[in-house]
Amino acid sequence: SRRRHTRYADRSRGLGDVYKRQGLPTTAERNPYKGLRPFDETDAADFYGRDALVRRLREALNRRTGTRLVVLAGPSGSGKSSVVRAGLIPQLRLDGWSIATMYPGGAPLEALDAAVEALDPQSRSLLVVDQLEEVITMAPERSQTGLLDRLGELATRQQSPWVMVTVRADFLDRLLLHPRFARLVEPGLLLVTPLEDHEVREVIVAPASRVGAFIEPDLVAAMVRDVANRAAALPLLEYALTDLYDRAGGAPMTLHALDAAGGISGALVKRAEELYNGLDQPGRATSRHLFLSLVSLTDDGEALRNRVTTESMATLPEIEAVSGVFGQHRLL
Repeated sequence: SRRRHTRYADRSRGLGDVYKRQGLPTTAERNPYKGLRPFDETDAADFYGRDALVRRLREALNRRTGTRLVVLAGPSGSGKSSVVRAGLIPQLRLDGWSIATMYPGGAPLEALDAAVEALDPQSRSLLVVDQLEEVITMAPERSQTGLLDRLGELATRQQSPWVMVTVRADFLDRLLLHPRFARLVEPGLLLVTPLEDHEVREVIVAPASRVGAFIEPDLVAAMVRDVANRAAALPLLEYALTDLYDRAGGAPMTLHALDAAGGISGALVKRAEELYNGLDQPGRATSRHLFLSLVSLTDDGEALRNRVTTESMATLPEIEAVSGVFGQHRLL
């Protein structure tokens, strides 16, 4: 509706003004969907559907207890990073919070030191440890213990920043093996649950409304049905919307186009196959090497993501062309 479109546009302009005042980059007028990547601060104007969870996170940061730790846990693909980075952090910046974000990676203690140093001690501050499971999958055991010790210490010192961690729910039990950290988890634990139907509808419709695009009502209804009660379906939904928007080229986004792409799951597969088949043989070999490098398997056969630097892939033939074509279509 015209009223809803105006509300979305007003919200976008408001966030843009805040970011300009703080010297942060703003979201350009472009495809408002994000493919497979998490939403970031600069995507706040396009982030919808998680108002209730953002409100719960803000309430957790205002509680008066002796523990300054908030743990946001949920399945892989449920949007933990996005809700913190694009939902919560922009609101906290409006209130003058100092915020630093770190990823544990293979050197978590060094990353922690750098993040804490970046915080302004004169204001309310928040340390975000995103994807805490990386300390288990990528760091040596001594660093795992060291990081959890340090986070526990920060979370129990009243003059320290608040600590908010995001973690995959299937790794939560591993963190609870650390006695000191385990005792701090329960008071601040929040779970990411599947979106309600009206929230899924907002994720689909609101970003398009903000940029003046039209989505066929039958397409909205079909997507809401497909996503219902599937916690990890959000990345597939977001990619399907991204792909449909690109293919529409300004025309309405339709259910027929989604069916032609093979549904929410098929849109990603179809685009990936198209790009792969368009490469020559060296390019295909490089793409196989690149994508396999982004995944590792646990002893139980579970797939985990890997962080890979562009420098480590620099010697592969046609790597710039391969990463460019997959990046252009938001598959990297």
